[in-house]
Amino acid sequence: MVEDERGDGAVAFEVDVGHASPLTRDNLHSPCKIDVALRVQIGRVALVRRAAALPQTQTDGRHARAERTREAIVEALLGLLSEGVLRPSAEQIAERAGVSRRALFNHFADLDDLLSCAVRRRMETVMAIWPKLSEEGTAAERARSVAEGLGRFHEQIAPVRRAGLHFAHDSAFVAGQLREATRLHRAAIGAVFRREIEAAPEEARATLLGGLAAAASFAMWEELRRNQELSVDEATGAVRLELEGMLARAARDHENR
Repeated sequence: MVEDERGDGAVAFEVDVGHASPLTRDNLHSPCKIDVALRVQIGRVALVRRAAALPQTQTDGRHARAERTREAIVEALLGLLSEGVLRPSAEQIAERAGVSRRALFNHFADLDDLLSCAVRRRMETVMAIWPKLSEEGTAAERARSVAEGLGRFHEQIAPVRRAGLHFAHDSAFVAGQLREATRLHRAAIGAVFRREIEAAPEEARATLLGGLAAAASFAMWEELRRNQELSVDEATGAVRLELEGMLARAARDHENR
């Protein structure tokens, strides 16, 4: 007889009757009901005791341990991504978290499930450090503020953003999060330079907004920092010049109308 304790507090007992197949997640009932379920399959008897039937202190302790384990696994993945490991293996994550590979997959269905949890956690952090972009001041002042604020932001999130771009090819969830980040970035740039965009001819507004958003994007920052090998200050200056140049051209076009 094999006993398997899960993070939700349920305890499953597998009794070998003839040729029993391995115990899987599908053999376990979901928590939250007080009952004792007896499930009979060909060659197997599986008995599942509900968490609610256990003493409250024992149940609470198991939930707390499960939560700590999940937290350690998510932090292990984020730590590896931050260090530039674009696609950590289950073994690497488990070793960093101090758990077994089996424990990792007891808490997460697969690596995509784990990645989704990690991305949600990172998005909370990202929103907390998103720079406050002022809509006040001259166009040049706002261009400088955007270049400096987003430059610092892109530099902080670069390792995890690179990993996200890598995973997006295989994960619909990650790809969706990146699209949402792009949408929010575009909206923020549109708000900062609303006056200049609205002053442009209607047919040119989308072009101006797209150019400004691209100049201040992570893709541009990555190009300047990694491929052009500019320092943070140099990359910030390049972004500022690009923004100022587009805004100045838009202003000249407006005056010549």
